[in-house]
Amino acid sequence: MRIKIMTAILPLLIILSCVSPADGGDIEAPEEPAFNIQPVWKLDTEYGTTSQPLQDGRYLYIVESNSVYHDEAAWFRIAKVDLESGAFAWRSPVIWDRERTSPAVCGGRVFIQTYAGVMLALSNEDGSLIATIRFASTPEESKMHGADFHLVADESAIFWAHWDADPANPRGLARFDTSLIDYSRNPSDIQTIAVEIVWGGEYSILTRPVIADGAIYVLTYNREYWDRSGYSILAAIDCDTLVERWRRNIPFFQGSFSHPILVSEGSVIIADQSLACYRTQDGTPRYEIPQDESNLLYEVLLGGAYSGAGIFYYNDKLYYTKSSHYKTAEMNGTPEKFNKNILCVDASTGRLLWGDMPPQSPSLGTRPIVAAGKVYVVAYDQLRVYDAETGKLLGVDMTIRNGGNEPNALYNGKLIFFDRDIKARKKTLTAIQVE
Repeated sequence: MRIKIMTAILPLLIILSCVSPADGGDIEAPEEPAFNIQPVWKLDTEYGTTSQPLQDGRYLYIVESNSVYHDEAAWFRIAKVDLESGAFAWRSPVIWDRERTSPAVCGGRVFIQTYAGVMLALSNEDGSLIATIRFASTPEESKMHGADFHLVADESAIFWAHWDADPANPRGLARFDTSLIDYSRNPSDIQTIAVEIVWGGEYSILTRPVIADGAIYVLTYNREYWDRSGYSILAAIDCDTLVERWRRNIPFFQGSFSHPILVSEGSVIIADQSLACYRTQDGTPRYEIPQDESNLLYEVLLGGAYSGAGIFYYNDKLYYTKSSHYKTAEMNGTPEKFNKNILCVDASTGRLLWGDMPPQSPSLGTRPIVAAGKVYVVAYDQLRVYDAETGKLLGVDMTIRNGGNEPNALYNGKLIFFDRDIKARKKTLTAIQVE
């Protein structure tokens, strides 16, 4: 049963936090120690987009764009960055449209979808356009079959999920077979290739699916969550046979968070409105910690962030951020000690180990990066460093400016993140040595 704390709490949950049935982990930091970054390299970019970067080993694929600023002549391009040298491997030609998804790498090629209803295939060698695909005969119909936010891929196919504000238009999980593309044609010629709905055509999916160990894991959207009914479906579908391996109905999930799924060590971990962990083999629970807003009266909530960029796994612990901000407790009349937006949780039990709420912090969605026993949290206006075991604050660099909701990257002992200049509409990709 979910109990209202006050009449305004439901709308405020969009800016709330989440956590576990534990009171531990308060970090006392009346004075915050300084931490001064020493960049290994910096790279100026025109990264003015809401599309999240994609790391593929040594390389980071970013979308440089002006579309986030709502200019009339919107454009974007994909850039491939070498994380070892800090230089561009290539930048694609400018595309006069707005990007609809983040990039994906499939079969040695790079793909992205646009608001014009097409999917572009680029060479992974030099970023040149090698194919243009539409999913139906008209642009409007093609848009209906395209992705809404995220592309995920294995070696031969691209998958995406559908969400529609109209409950009459659920569209499930789509699969696009990249072997159907004819690369001998003029790259600008539009090829019409249909997509296949391989699972859940009766469901809407807002959360980014995750591919791991030959399966794709999806979490459906529960429209009845705030009516205290319904459920989300967590399912595992075999990527080759497209047969559902298992499914589980979960009433305490909403399925509205961006990147709440982590697959690691034989477990599917979900930080949605609540935290839970299931076995990849059959979907049976390792633990489930149902929580709602009433739990804020006596414990930290363990759920994630609506616009979260993911969970980081390190030494059997989970590190992630949440939608709570420094005013959440005051606005909801709940104890300040339970208001956290940076969490460390025991991955085996779901027990909260420690948490923090930085002074004056807005909601966070950034993915913490953990290396050499330290946690690096790139927030809106600072970089915070913690001891990974104890949660002790080791230092804060107040010179960093960031969106506060990015996945960041770790490569060869380097933490890579964006430092932005809003006035100049620029972002500097920055690497610091952390191992």
